[in-house]
Amino acid sequence: MSLKNETIKGTIWSSIEKISFLGIQFILQIVLARLLTPKDYGIIGILAVFIAVSNTFIDSGFTSALIQKKDRTEVDFSTAFYFNLVISMICYSILYFSAPYIAKFYQLPILTSITRVLSVSLIFMAISAVNRTKLQIKLDFKTQAKASLTSAILSGIIGIYLAYKGFGVWALVAQQVSNSLFNMLFMFVLIRWKPLFVFSFTSFRKMFSYGMNLMFSNLLDNIYINFRPLIIGKFFSASTLGLYSRAYQFASFPVNMSNSIFVRVAFPLFSKVQDDLTKLLNIYRKFLKIIFGIYIPIIFCLFLVSRPFIIVFLGNKWSGSIVLLRILSLAFMFSCFTNINASLLLSKGYSNIVLKLNLIRKAIAISIFFIMLPFGLNAICWGIFIYGLISLFLGMFFVNKNFNLNYKIQIFDILPIYIVSIICTIISYLMFMSIISNILQLILLTVSFGTLYLSISWFFKFDFLTEGINLLNKKLLNK
Repeated sequence: MSLKNETIKGTIWSSIEKISFLGIQFILQIVLARLLTPKDYGIIGILAVFIAVSNTFIDSGFTSALIQKKDRTEVDFSTAFYFNLVISMICYSILYFSAPYIAKFYQLPILTSITRVLSVSLIFMAISAVNRTKLQIKLDFKTQAKASLTSAILSGIIGIYLAYKGFGVWALVAQQVSNSLFNMLFMFVLIRWKPLFVFSFTSFRKMFSYGMNLMFSNLLDNIYINFRPLIIGKFFSASTLGLYSRAYQFASFPVNMSNSIFVRVAFPLFSKVQDDLTKLLNIYRKFLKIIFGIYIPIIFCLFLVSRPFIIVFLGNKWSGSIVLLRILSLAFMFSCFTNINASLLLSKGYSNIVLKLNLIRKAIAISIFFIMLPFGLNAICWGIFIYGLISLFLGMFFVNKNFNLNYKIQIFDILPIYIVSIICTIISYLMFMSIISNILQLILLTVSFGTLYLSISWFFKFDFLTEGINLLNKKLLNK
């Protein structure tokens, strides 16, 4: 199979898997949010940083090292498997014995037992990590789709049932733990890969030398993303943290979808053509325009429909998250560039540069956070927006420095998409802002924005639309 066909197939199945998975998760979160309270979500939000940081240590950049490594062997895979498993057990033990202190710090006794149960998912995810990596190397997202979708449905049913029966926050715990358990089981059933009884210190050193920088970079990301709930949970109430967590989850939905569909295809693809700089940059620019052409309008549409969306799907008890959702939607406008930019650097083995860039970004981000903290939650969200804008231009600087890709080229590749999205947002808002019915307003705003954006994109022949039409024509002609 040619690289182009392999990429198309991988992207299609990645899209099917993640759109379906995130769609199911989206529906489940709406149902659970109606059955549970902001405080329930706030309690889980407090533990997010501990789980995220543990996962970073468990992986230690080995997943990316295996993808980037051209001469990988079964010894490499087995070494990564045993390392992941041992570190996951160490992380679980630390969290198990630290649980009472976490509960005491937040004055929430229930956190002791929740931490100990929720942390079990770390071991399940570590066991299936190499299986997922092997599939990602092959761009085989069809198999991943089977595992993740089935796991999401089964764990979602468990979560909803427990929430309906009045188990409160434990419904969320059961959903997350069962999801990781089911995913691990399905991965082994579908792939049937078993590690060798070998651990190579030579292989370990090679992968760790590449992955170490990436591990610290990911650690910075996870601490930055999740330390905010820690601070908010301490200085504000659990209910306030719950409102922030819901707004953050929905605002980050488009970037998570983009990362899951495109970025995880981009990295192995970039790695395959890493020795041909011209080809690499051409693919990078095309990927960037396609991703932004899909991702940015979703962001602006979410901003546009924030109020009716929250009221219709979650109910009035979540109305405090409306303004937060609007601000955070704008804050995530630039995140996609950051992720695709990192994939480009990593494909050339520049994990040290990714770490350096992340150190600069997070120093700026944390400074902005503490400047904004005294001014309240809205100010904190605006701080995330400011950081995103600064991060965008930092990324452009490093791409220009390491790949000699001019700033003007980078800006003008994505600027038209922003302009068209803003125009569509303004027109749709002016047309339907006065409608009283939340359901009708949600429908009309979404349809209006989508129709306008697709029409203008077709007129100006945006890459994401023309590539999609070409792909569809090829599929029809091949039938």
